[in-house]
Amino acid sequence: MKKFVIGIGSQRAGSTLLHRLLKESTNIYMHPLKELHYFDTKYKVRGIKALQNFSRAQLFREINLLVNRSGSIELNKDQKAYLRANSLLAFKDIGRIEYLDLYRPNIADNEILGEITPEYMLLPEVGIVDLQNTVGKDATILLICRNPVKRFISSVKLLINYHDLKSSHEEIEGDIIKRLEESDGWLSAQDKFNDYQVAIEKFKKHFDNLVVINYDNFINNPSIIFEQLRNSLRTNIDENVFNSLLEQKINTLGAEFNPGSRLSSILKNRYSKSSEFINDYFSSTLTL
Repeated sequence: MKKFVIGIGSQRAGSTLLHRLLKESTNIYMHPLKELHYFDTKYKVRGIKALQNFSRAQLFREINLLVNRSGSIELNKDQKAYLRANSLLAFKDIGRIEYLDLYRPNIADNEILGEITPEYMLLPEVGIVDLQNTVGKDATILLICRNPVKRFISSVKLLINYHDLKSSHEEIEGDIIKRLEESDGWLSAQDKFNDYQVAIEKFKKHFDNLVVINYDNFINNPSIIFEQLRNSLRTNIDENVFNSLLEQKINTLGAEFNPGSRLSSILKNRYSKSSEFINDYFSSTLTL
C-alpha cells in the first residue's frame, strides 16, 4: 500500500505554503491540484456542484492555455495528473471515483503521495473512517493551528477578495457583525475551522501519526516545523530548500484585514475557548 501525507486544515492557516514546502523540499508527490476535495465532497461537507464547477473552470483554463501555446505540446506527468483529476472531478460522480485514481499517472513512480484539503478538518466521523480505510491508519495527518481570531479575519479577507467587494471598511465590518449575530453556513464553517480541540480528538482516534503545527512557527521558529516534519514524514527534507521557501513567503503571511474594536471584542469573546485550548496545547500564546 502507498504511504500518504494528508493535510486537513485549518483553512487560512498556511496550507498553501505547507503544500509548496512538501512539494519542493521532499520526494513526496504532492498533487498539483493541492486540494482534491474528495472526501469533503463525498460526505457533503462541500456541495458537489461547487467541486464540479471549480474543476471544470480549472480544466478549461488549462486546456485553453495548452491549445494557445505555440509549437508542439508535450505534457509532463504533473500536467497529466492535473488534467486527469480535474476531468474526473468535473464530470464523474464522486461516489464512482477511486481516490487513488486521482493521482495517476504518478502512482508507480512515487512511494509517498499527498494533498492538502482544509475542509477535511470538518469531516464527520464516517468520513474520517473512510479516509483512514483509504490512506491507512499510519498516514501522516497534518493540521496547522492558527490564532482563531486572526484566522477568522483572514477568512473575511478571502471573502472580500473572492466576491470582489467594493464596500467600505465600515460596511464590511457591519455585515460581518450581522452574520455573527444571525449565524449562517459560512459562519458555522468558520467556527468549525477554529475548533482545534474537536479536530485533534477526532483524527487522533483514527490515525497514529497526527502532526499538529503552530502557525506562528512559520515566522517565529521555522526550525521547530522542520523537525516536526522530519520526524513524522519518513522521508528526507532538503533543509536549504525548506528555509529558502520560508524566506520567500514570510512577507505574504503578514497581510491582514484589521477589524475595529467592536468586531475584535466580539471575536475574542466568541473564540475564547478555542484560543484557550490551543494556547494550552502549545504552551504558548498564538498571535499571528
